[in-house]
Amino acid sequence: MQLRNVIKQIFDYAIETQLVTINPAVMVATRFIGKARQRSRVLSPKEIRLYLRTVYQSNIRRQFKLALHIILLTLSRKSELLLARWKDVNLEAGEWLVPEKNAKTAKPHLVYLSTQVVEMFRELKALAGDSELVLPGRGSLTKPFAANALNKALEGLTFDMDPLTIHDLRRTGATLLTENGFNKDVIEKALSHEATGIQAVYIVAEYADQRKKMLQWWGNYVDSIVNGESVRWQLRWRGVGLVRAARIIGPIIKARYQASTFLAEDTTCSAGELAFTSRRSEVNRQLRS
Repeated sequence: MQLRNVIKQIFDYAIETQLVTINPAVMVATRFIGKARQRSRVLSPKEIRLYLRTVYQSNIRRQFKLALHIILLTLSRKSELLLARWKDVNLEAGEWLVPEKNAKTAKPHLVYLSTQVVEMFRELKALAGDSELVLPGRGSLTKPFAANALNKALEGLTFDMDPLTIHDLRRTGATLLTENGFNKDVIEKALSHEATGIQAVYIVAEYADQRKKMLQWWGNYVDSIVNGESVRWQLRWRGVGLVRAARIIGPIIKARYQASTFLAEDTTCSAGELAFTSRRSEVNRQLRS
């Protein structure tokens, strides 16, 4: 179907410029064209690491490197990021508003930014200079990059794995978050998918707090993959302070640790043990000391 549409556009132009008089693509009924197979590509953690390392070691524009990382961490659409403006970004609050004119659903959508993404936006701000656009196009402060610019940049890279598309990044995030126990409704809201059926009528929840925590967890998780760490934690009661544990682990996994993930208010467990498994025995040594 996509090939037929491209051929049709070529002949439409040829007819407009009086090079030909008929468009053969129009004569091919769509019922004779096979439907495109739905993609199911999901990157494994190992592939996420390879993807990001390949992107950052490439010679594509720095803005594109950051954009391809941001899309993975925010689950946002490529078009939303390409059209984003600084007036809709609040780095202090960690929020990015996608206005209805830029949203696929034609409804405004609030994207919550992890600490990792906030830092990337800060770098994009410096690169954008005086432009109102987050990603001003080549040679222009007022026009965004072409809609297929990120696709072309990604297609120009050589990955030692199966091919991927930008949309596969959203699917990857949604799948791994689901596999790690996050609520599917929260994930759907983060993806800015419209609810259907009875849910569309009766459920209007924004899941703001859950989305913030989920995307911060996702940012930390991807960080741990890229940095080659395998740090897991489980709660077993034996009296180790969470704040102390976080200070030990934070520099190792290079990701911010939020004590609220485990406790709403109190930051110590009077009868608990925080047991960690890590490639680095230093973690256990320090916790036992």
